[in-house]
Amino acid sequence: MKIRKMWLGLLAALLALGLSVTGCDDDGDGNTTADSVAKSIKITDIPGGKTEAYVFIVSYPDPVAMGMGTISSNSVTVDLLKQDTTAWTGSGSYHLGLMFDSEITEYFYTNGQAPGDFLDGDETTEAQVFAKIQKYNISSALSTISFDKFLDVDDIYDFLNP
Repeated sequence: MKIRKMWLGLLAALLALGLSVTGCDDDGDGNTTADSVAKSIKITDIPGGKTEAYVFIVSYPDPVAMGMGTISSNSVTVDLLKQDTTAWTGSGSYHLGLMFDSEITEYFYTNGQAPGDFLDGDETTEAQVFAKIQKYNISSALSTISFDKFLDVDDIYDFLNP
């Protein structure tokens, strides 16, 4: 999928640079201003065996922001960065994706719905699928979401193309 290739490239670049950014000093004075602190996403109740998580925000088909973090006690908090690695401070409704270091599977926020609950059997293109996947509203500095609100994107495509 196009989205997976784009995000894997961005993740590789961030991993290569070893970035861990929690804020952005846009004015060069050494102080991070409140409006330049990245929005954060906390994913809880992550199944065992996973050590790092990558969260990405998409306004289909365009990437908006992403973050990565180490999983501890079955949860992870990531600060969201734009593609230029500055803090993402936006708000709104976006498709929210999730990947783990130990697998190549993409998960998307669906509010825990099964594919049959929000898709018609004749949707087949990526754009049509994304049009039906529920968006997540990001409004506060930290959003907390349980992993069970995500669905494996392959399960969505398997449902559409049995």
